[in-house]
Order: sequence, then structure tokens, then C-alpha cells
Amino acid sequence: MSDYSKVLLQSPSGAVVNEDTLEPNQSVGAMYMPDPRPGEYKIIVQQGGETQVEHSVTFNGSDVEVVSVRDSWSGETLKTVRVDVRNRGDLPAKLEGSEVEARGMSQEVSQSAWIEPNETETVTVPLRYSEIQIEDPGDVRGSISMDFDKGTRTGAFNESFDAASVSIKSVNTSWDGATLTSATVVVANTGDLQTKSNVELSHQGEQFAGTFNDTVSPGGTTTYEMNGDLFKQTTAGEIQVEILAKSPAGFDEKRIPHTATAANLTLQSVSPQWDGKNLEVVEFTVKNTGEVPGDLTAHATVAGEDHLRESFTADNGTTTFEYSKPADDSTIFYSHMYTAESGGTVPVTLTIESGGSSESQTVENGFSGAQGDIGDVDTTFFGKYGTDKVELSSLSFSVRNTGDLPLKYDAVELSIDGVTQTASVGSAATVESGSGNTEYVYPDDLLVSTGDHELTIRLQNDGETVATGSTTVSAT
Repeated sequence: MSDYSKVLLQSPSGAVVNEDTLEPNQSVGAMYMPDPRPGEYKIIVQQGGETQVEHSVTFNGSDVEVVSVRDSWSGETLKTVRVDVRNRGDLPAKLEGSEVEARGMSQEVSQSAWIEPNETETVTVPLRYSEIQIEDPGDVRGSISMDFDKGTRTGAFNESFDAASVSIKSVNTSWDGATLTSATVVVANTGDLQTKSNVELSHQGEQFAGTFNDTVSPGGTTTYEMNGDLFKQTTAGEIQVEILAKSPAGFDEKRIPHTATAANLTLQSVSPQWDGKNLEVVEFTVKNTGEVPGDLTAHATVAGEDHLRESFTADNGTTTFEYSKPADDSTIFYSHMYTAESGGTVPVTLTIESGGSSESQTVENGFSGAQGDIGDVDTTFFGKYGTDKVELSSLSFSVRNTGDLPLKYDAVELSIDGVTQTASVGSAATVESGSGNTEYVYPDDLLVSTGDHELTIRLQNDGETVATGSTTVSAT
């Protein structure tokens, strides 16, 4: 054409859906064909409003088919469906949405795609997580429906799922002698479906540790950890610890051996604990060079008197115990093991017995006894009517016990100017170690001549003198 020309595109309905302009001498042009539909399209070339050339093209439309379907799973969850779609028609096919279904579960996916004429395209249909998730083993028959502008096309896919299957992949344990302090168990799931599993630790059928349930993914592993003093082996030699992984789908079990040496006990030291005159407890230390605990019995002999036996258990290493048994059952509720009554040495022997053998150690504790110091003497004399003598009517004095045992007395003996007289103190008196007391005595008609005299005071207990003190007094 030697002049400018208008090119019109007319749809099957007769409407002009696009137009363009050709320059003079232009021989080739292109036009966009919106919303293509089947039927006869016309290309009309006009100049000055007059049609110069008209050409008709007829389209049959798109013709799509599902060629193949491939499903993709993450464990038991359907993640994507890939569909190969072929368009055998002469117009593009528009995908407007899809729906995937399997075992009664379905998910609609909004998406848009074009399949060009005489082309095969792969359409990926993504699914939201956990919308389609298989719980039971067996075959799964799924389908996909794809909505095109020319209608719906369907395809199918198949998958088979094995049941969950748990197995113990590895076990790592840590021991401190005969004590199991940690266990790490890795559980694997070789099935196609997830499951929940827990781990139990047992010895001779008695469970001593366990974990909570945790999920084990298909083809994955879960690690279970247990820490602390989980189990203590109490017998020497080899034992078996049972490891059990449990799930609704089944279980797996492993046994791990552990060997511990027998107890070997030696008495390291003995330390009697005295509170003044009272023996409260006997501390003793035992060393166990074996790995398993060792049982022992202990008994004490105090000042030649045997005390009751008491049982103990010594773990591996060095352990200090307290022994506090009385001499016999009649004194079981007494608060002290032994009370020293007089000065001298008190031997304490502690004996342990274990495994048919015994071992002893003796520790001695010496007591100086009671030591009474008499002082602060104060006397009162009165003249005796009708005589040239005076009467000792009263006196007071202090008593202090500087010894390490109690001072006991029940009478006071006075000697002055050749006269001796004994006075009772009423109830027997006791002065504890480091303590003091004041006594008041009222003699009975004790007459002396006037002047200075030596006064001797003796404290007696059951007729035996336990303390003596002398001082000079003036009798006027």
C-alpha cells in the first residue's frame, strides 16, 4: 500500500477487538488477539474508511488433555502435584484453578496458567502444609481436577505407605563407677508415616528411668537424653541394662552390659565425739575401693562394755558415718552413748564387719575427774553464855569445780580447834565442770575458844571426802 492504512481485527461476534496502522509500503504487521475464542476472525485493511483487503481465519479452539501426574510427598504430607498438560488445539488454554483429593481430604488451589497451542506444559500445583496428611499405612489413590476455560480435566496418582517402624539406632551411656549417670538413645523411624516414641531403661524387668513421648518423623531420628543418678549397680560382676523404644507402631529393645568390681572396705579412722563427760556419737570413716556399695555392721566397745550393732552401706570412695547405739535395748532411748563418772582413761573401740572379716580401731579419752576448790569462807561466832567459849553459829563458802567431771557431795564436815562436826546439805549437790556453788552451813553447838583457828572444810559423798579446803578464822 502506498498510503497509510488502518488494520482492524474482528472477532467471531463481529466486534472489533483490536486495530493497528500500516505505514506506506509496509508489508508485514502484527496484532494482539485478546481473549481468543473459537470461530471466524477477520482482518480488514481500510483506507479512507473504505475496505481495501479482507481476510478470514477460523480457529477451532483449545483442546487440552492431562498427559501424566507426579505426586511429591514430604513424609506423609503431600507437598506438590506436577501435571503435564498437552494442548492439541489452535488457541491457548487458560488454567483457572485446581483441586487435589486423596483419602477423603481435599484442597483447592487458586492459580492461573496458559498452555500454548500444540505445546505440552508442566503445571506445578503447590499444597498448603498438612492439608493432606496420611495417618494410616496402605495404598493412597489420589486425583486432581484442573479447571480450564474449555472445561475440567482430571488425572490420578497412586502412592503406597508403609507403617511406622521404630528401631534403636545407637545408645551411649556414662558410668561413675557403679552409677549410671547419663544415657543418650537415638531412635530411627524406617517407615513412611510419623509416630510418637518414648524410651525406658530397666534392669531385671524393673524400670528405673524413662522419657516423655516425642515425634519420630518418617526416615528420621529422634534423640532422647536422660541424666542424673539413673541407676546404681549393687552386685559385683556383669549386669545387663535393658533399653526399650516404644511406639504405637511397635518397639525395639537393646541390652548393654556393664561390669563393676566388688566392694572392698577398710576402716580409715575413728573419732569419738564427747560433750564434756558424755559420749554422744562415734564418727568413723570407711574407704571402699570397689565400685559397688558394700554393706557393713559396726559396734562399739566403751570402757569394756559392748554396744549394739548398727548396719551401714558404704559407696565407692570414702564415707564418714555416725554410730550412736547404746549398750543394750534398755537404754535405747537414752540421749548419750556413755557418761564418764570418775577420772581416768575411757577407751572407745569401733569395730566394723564386712564380707566375713572385721577391723577395729581404739581411741582413748582421759578425764582428770572432779576438782573442788573451796573459798570465800565467811563465819559468824557468838559468845556462849556461862562459858569462856564462843559458838560457830553459821558459815558460808563457795565451791568451784575446776575438773572435767561433775563434783557430787551430800555432806559438809567441819574441823576447828580440835572439834569435828558433820552437817547435811539436804539433797545431794552436783557442781558441773566449770561451774560453782555457794553453801550455807549452820553447825549444832560447835564451841571453840576465842582467838585465831584453822578451819578445815571437807565435802563428802557417801562418806568419802571429795574436796578439802582450809582457812584461818578469828573466833571472837
